[in-house]
Amino acid sequence: MVTTHVTPTKVGVQSSNLLDSGFRRNDEPEQLLKMSLAKFLIFSPALFLSSIVSAAGEPLVAWKSPPLNFEAVDFSVADFIGGKDSQLAVASSRKIFLYSYPLISSTPVSVYSMPESQSRILSLVASSLGKGAKPKLFVTYYDASLGQVGTSVLEFSLLQKNWKRLAKIPYVVREISGIGSGALFCQQLLDNDSFPMSSIYPLTYEGGAYSSADKSYGQSLSRWLYSQTAARVGGQDFRAALTKGNRLEISSQGRRWTLPGSYGQSVNRLRWPASSSHTLEFSPRIIFGNGVLFVVKNDSRWGILAESFGMFDRGGIFSFDWNNGEFEKNWETHLPGAVSDIDFVRSSDFSAPQIVALWVGSSKKSHLWAFNL
Repeated sequence: MVTTHVTPTKVGVQSSNLLDSGFRRNDEPEQLLKMSLAKFLIFSPALFLSSIVSAAGEPLVAWKSPPLNFEAVDFSVADFIGGKDSQLAVASSRKIFLYSYPLISSTPVSVYSMPESQSRILSLVASSLGKGAKPKLFVTYYDASLGQVGTSVLEFSLLQKNWKRLAKIPYVVREISGIGSGALFCQQLLDNDSFPMSSIYPLTYEGGAYSSADKSYGQSLSRWLYSQTAARVGGQDFRAALTKGNRLEISSQGRRWTLPGSYGQSVNRLRWPASSSHTLEFSPRIIFGNGVLFVVKNDSRWGILAESFGMFDRGGIFSFDWNNGEFEKNWETHLPGAVSDIDFVRSSDFSAPQIVALWVGSSKKSHLWAFNL
């Protein structure tokens, strides 16, 4: 075990032809940036690890998907169809592909296209919040034709053999606390340079409609919904959030820890408001699962300048244990591409819980790998 001691400090109260392979998840002119970088940076010949390092203490790979011929943005696992097995929803920029879980065949069960012609999917999350017990898929997306960000609530229809839209709400939607609890939170993006986002609220379902709760989420470490999480570990409540510079700060019972290094870098970004220079990162999930903290780190062989534009070509998953008042780095696993997202999955198909990672290689093909915990 590699141990990183983080000293706490006191703080005050406070089968189809997939058409999306050319999609870039970064609004910056990638080709021009690469040409500029070539003038100032020397390409490193060092090869990044292209496979899982087989060191003691690292997780075992449970399964690897075949390559998917599109650049995936996000994924979610749940029993969307309503049987005994789980399915895997994977999103490209404008489409949602539904596969069996685990993903063994690259032929999808269904393919759903967003009805908005200029939409761009930003994230997915599954929850049973709403009418009926069957999980719904909450698809947060940007509509360029209207200059708006919102979320479509989809439910899989056995009759139509595809997704149907139940609702459209004017918020970004994400989970914060709990593992598989179904608790969702929402935030509205505002076309205002000084105040580009509202407070964070629990998402509710009452009277057949989704809306934000009356009282905001008062335990946030960050103004941005996608940069934080919370959980209860060992009888103790923890909150974690990414700060400026992608530092990961953790808070519990009046103490704060900042993990060394930077984490949560994302290729999935949105300039907001559109007229400003401010960029929102739709960061990979920060997960407390089985009492362990899991975070993603992406970087680029082109260096810090490329990373500032969201141009990542390699990534990894890092695990930290909570042990005797300190966070100890347990293991790290490197992937041969940038990690779009991770999730903690408990599935009836496997006895052990898994961390599932979605990563995109240099060929813009997507892969999902699962690790037993």
